[in-house]
Amino acid sequence: MSYLVLARKYRPKKFSEVQGQFHIVKTLQNAVKNNQIAHAYIFAGPRGVGKTSVARIFAKVLNCLNRKGTEPCLKCDQCTTIDRGVNLAVSEIDGASHNSVENVRDLIESFRAVPAGKSKYKVYIIDEVHMLTSAAFNALLKSLEEPPPNTVFILATTEPHKIIPTVTSRCQTFDFKKLSVDIIFSELQKIARLEKIPFEEKALKLISRLAEGSLRDAQSLLDRVRAFCEDKITSEQAAKALGVASDELLGELVLNIFKGQPDKAMQLVNEIISEGYDITVFLKQFADILRWSSEIRFNASKEDLFSQELKTAIKDQIMKIPENNFMDLIFEGLYGAD
Repeated sequence: MSYLVLARKYRPKKFSEVQGQFHIVKTLQNAVKNNQIAHAYIFAGPRGVGKTSVARIFAKVLNCLNRKGTEPCLKCDQCTTIDRGVNLAVSEIDGASHNSVENVRDLIESFRAVPAGKSKYKVYIIDEVHMLTSAAFNALLKSLEEPPPNTVFILATTEPHKIIPTVTSRCQTFDFKKLSVDIIFSELQKIARLEKIPFEEKALKLISRLAEGSLRDAQSLLDRVRAFCEDKITSEQAAKALGVASDELLGELVLNIFKGQPDKAMQLVNEIISEGYDITVFLKQFADILRWSSEIRFNASKEDLFSQELKTAIKDQIMKIPENNFMDLIFEGLYGAD
C-alpha cells in the first residue's frame, strides 16, 4: 500500500475533529438542526485551515442516511462515497484549472442530469473560486439567483475580495481564521503519538510556528522532518531538515542582545549567514521571538511559542532591563527585522 501523507491521513471527517473554527462549525450545526440550509456559502480564509474539509463534512451531514444529531455516521453509502470522492450528488472542482464559462456551464448541466438517488442534496464545492473568469462568475450567478431545489453551492477561496459583489451578496460568507500555535502544536503531538514518532516538544513547537496558522502546512512539515530524522525528532534535527535557525540559536542570540553583548550577537548573525539560512525566514523567526519576549516582559504572553526553559532564561534577563530601554531594544529589533 502506498504511503499516505499525514495531511490526508488525518484530515477531519466530522465536525468534532475540526480544529480552531468553532464559530463556523457551530453555525453550520445549528443550520442543520433547525433545517435552515442556505443555498450558497462562501468559505473564505488562508490556506490549510479547513475550508474544503468543512465543505466535505457539511456535504456528508446533509446527505447522511444515519445522521447522528449534526454529525455524519461515516459508515453509510453516502458518507463513504463522499469521502472517496465518487458520490454522484457531490461534485468538487478546482476553480484554478476549470475557470472558464464553458467549465461552469458543463458542470451545472452535467450535474442536473445526474439522478441524486438516495442523496437529499446536490452539492457543488468549487475550490479557489476567485480564479473563475468574469464570464464564469456570471454563468454561476444565474444558478445562485434561482437555485434548483435541494442544491447547495460552497465556494472556497483564499482571496474573497476577488469574488464579484453580485455573487458575494447571494451567499452566506464564513471567515476561517488561522490556527494558533497552541492548537497546531496539540494536533502535531496527537499525530506523532499515533504514528509512534519519538519527538522533542521543542521540535514540534518549531514546526507549529513555521506553519504560520496552517495545520495542513504543519502536517507537511512534520512529514519532511520525519523523513529526515532517523530516530527521535529533535529541535536541532528539525531545524536542519527545514533549513531554519534552531530555537537554541535564536534564544542565544536574543539573550546576548538583552545582556548587552553585541559582539557575541554579531558572531551568531555571521554564523547564520555563513550557514546559508534563508534570511527572510530567519528575520521572521527573530521578529517572533522579540514579540514573544515583550509579551513575557509585560505578562501578556498567551501562547508558549518556545520552550519553558527559554522562557525562564529570557524573563530572568529582561526583568533586569529598565522598561524604556527594553522597549527601545524591541522596537529597534522589530524595525530591523521588518
